[in-house]
Order: sequence, then structure tokens, then C-alpha cells
Amino acid sequence: MKYAWLSPIASAIWSVICSLLWCTLTTAPLEIISSYFSIVMSFTLSAFIEGLAEPFAILCMKLGENAHYAIGQSMLVFLQKFFVLFFILFLRIEPITAFCVAQIAASLSYFFFYAWKMLHISFVGIWPRFSGYERKHLEILRSITIHSVMKQLLTEGAGFVMSFTNLLTLKQQAVYDAVERLGSLVARIILAPLEESASNYFQANLKREGTLP
Repeated sequence: MKYAWLSPIASAIWSVICSLLWCTLTTAPLEIISSYFSIVMSFTLSAFIEGLAEPFAILCMKLGENAHYAIGQSMLVFLQKFFVLFFILFLRIEPITAFCVAQIAASLSYFFFYAWKMLHISFVGIWPRFSGYERKHLEILRSITIHSVMKQLLTEGAGFVMSFTNLLTLKQQAVYDAVERLGSLVARIILAPLEESASNYFQANLKREGTLP
């Protein structure tokens, strides 16, 4: 579990770096230019909070609690949308502010969901120990990180292009994003739990240093 606790550190560092790059390379719309930095930082904070929950999510998969993991991921996505609607329709909060607050509120709910689960699990070595890291395991983490970045660029590349080139308005980007996500929703729902279960299985059973028959 000590390697899992590198996740909050990595998420904090990369969130700050990416947020600063985003603020530097993009042009804020005139209607939100005064609060643009705060808006971006709200996503930085939510990413850090979700990073704090990741070690607990990894532990759930390690213990075979795949259903709990799937519920947590689904809850995060659902609450992001639910809080936005609730803040806008019932509390009459400005949409941009509601979107940012909803992002943080959903991330906090996601974290406390796993924290509550951990109160009912007795597991030795769950808390961080920043010592005794092995080079080969760090190399594996580096490889996984590179593959994750490449996957993100391939799956979300269109969004990055639209954001940095300003070829489409924010409204047009929102329409494209909604259509794209709805089109892939069924595949995500069906394949995401299968992907996580397969990853967990191979991590537990694959012997990297063994020889092939």
C-alpha cells in the first residue's frame, strides 16, 4: 500500500502544474475573466481530494471489493451532475460557481465514502510509509503513468485541441462533449467494471519475473 500513497502527492503536483499551464496557454472568456483562476483552482482542489481517496479505492480492489469500487466511481460522476442541478435550480447559484462548488462537493463525498468504508476494514499497513521503495516497482509505476497519459491524450485529445485553439465557442464545445459522452456512455458502463476487475486479477496473479511456458 505504500506505493498507493504516492497518488495524492502525484495528483497534487501534476494538478498544480497543469492548472498553471492551462491558465497560461488559454484565454479566459470576458464574462468570467475576473474569476477564471479561482475556477481552475477549484478543479485542482477536487483532483487532490480524489487523489487522497485513491489509496482506499486501491485497497478495495485488492480486497476484492469490486462492487464497492464501482459504486464509488458511479457515485462520483452522478453527484457531480446532481449537485450542479441542485445548486442552480434550488439555490439559484450562478452556473459557473455552481459547477465549481459541485465539483468540490462531489470529490469530498467520494473521499468520505471510501473513508467510511475503511472504518469497517481492519488491514495492516494501510497508512503511508515513505521508506523502502524498490527501484523495479518505481519503474513499473513510471511505465503505468506514461501509458495513462498517452491514453488520456488519445481519448480526450479532441477536447484539448478545441480548448487550446479556440476554434469552437464554449457552447459548441459543450454540445460536442455532451454528444460524445452520451455516445460512449453504454460502452463505459459495461466495460469499466470489467476493465478494473481484469486489471485487479492480473495484478494479483501475473508473475512478472516468471518465464513463459
